[in-house]
Amino acid sequence: MEEQNELTAHRRPRNGPPQDLHIGRAIALRLDAMGMTKAEFGRRINTSRQNVNSLLHKALPDMATLWWASVALEMDFFAEMSRALQARGIAGHAPAPVPAATMHPLSADLVKAALAVVNCAVTTGIPLEKPDVT
Repeated sequence: MEEQNELTAHRRPRNGPPQDLHIGRAIALRLDAMGMTKAEFGRRINTSRQNVNSLLHKALPDMATLWWASVALEMDFFAEMSRALQARGIAGHAPAPVPAATMHPLSADLVKAALAVVNCAVTTGIPLEKPDVT
């Protein structure tokens, strides 16, 4: 077996994600707590019930799915991952903001528009629909 040192201590384990972090289980618990069916959750994140079942068995779903699950269930699942990192002694540091002068003018407008849509959805209670990009 390979000896642990400063470099190998942070390598991904060969057997997958850490055992104390299973976002699929956290999503399942949130569904139960809200009394939401898998079918309703699937409708809110624009996926089938079968894909929801698959998601609930994944320790670490992809970022886009995690984003839409967080929105649909009104819970920050990214915070769950942050807590797991902090438990390993990895402190969070906010990235430096991108200077406005380096952003394309349309980028700033798109960000403002996206925030306006999210704020509107939050205040009205209307769920955001994941766009169909096919």
